[in-house]
Amino acid sequence: MSKIDWTDPKSLLKIWWSATMLLLMTAGLFDGSLSKNLAVMSHINLTIFGQNLLVITSIILVFLGLRKLHPFFNWSWWRLFKPKGSDEYENGKNINFIPTDIKWVGLLFCILLILNLPALALQEENWFRLGTITWTQGLYRSLLFGMMHCLVGIPLAAGIALTIGGLWFTHQYFIGGVDLSSLHHTTYNLILGAILLIFLILMHIVPILEKRYGRQEQDVEA
Repeated sequence: MSKIDWTDPKSLLKIWWSATMLLLMTAGLFDGSLSKNLAVMSHINLTIFGQNLLVITSIILVFLGLRKLHPFFNWSWWRLFKPKGSDEYENGKNINFIPTDIKWVGLLFCILLILNLPALALQEENWFRLGTITWTQGLYRSLLFGMMHCLVGIPLAAGIALTIGGLWFTHQYFIGGVDLSSLHHTTYNLILGAILLIFLILMHIVPILEKRYGRQEQDVEA
């Protein structure tokens, strides 16, 4: 978790981008979108949850395998802008998650992101799944789906591994159209979003509680 240097142009750019992302996430909840998103989430069941948890596990295993296979797969365009001697974002980072680098802002961003997930998933399904007829098209679009994520800064290994997710969503699209593939895509993202939220809570809130109640216990003992 990097500290903000108000005199550093890079830090100011990070603040500007984080504020932009927060505004976009907030704007996405207007016009009844929040109620629609919550309605989609209400259709998630244990079966869908378990299936997408397995998909995430498969993606992580492929990602780790590719990273071990060759250093080339660790490449991300972040390296083109990495200051000499710095290891920040050495293995890439999704620029959409830069707000999580700023304490407390990351928590707010994560909550807003989770509330927007159904709409974001539907948008991606319309881009990459809608109109798919054959598995040949599905494979191509799934690979494109994964590699397009590299544009936001993730390494090649992650982009290739995300093809598995694309194929899974394509399978769901063939069964129940965009509505079903979007539901699975939402579930997939929701699991990852929940993990990120828990991580941020452990990073920021738990230490404060430990410090506070630790002091209370010391006062009682005294």
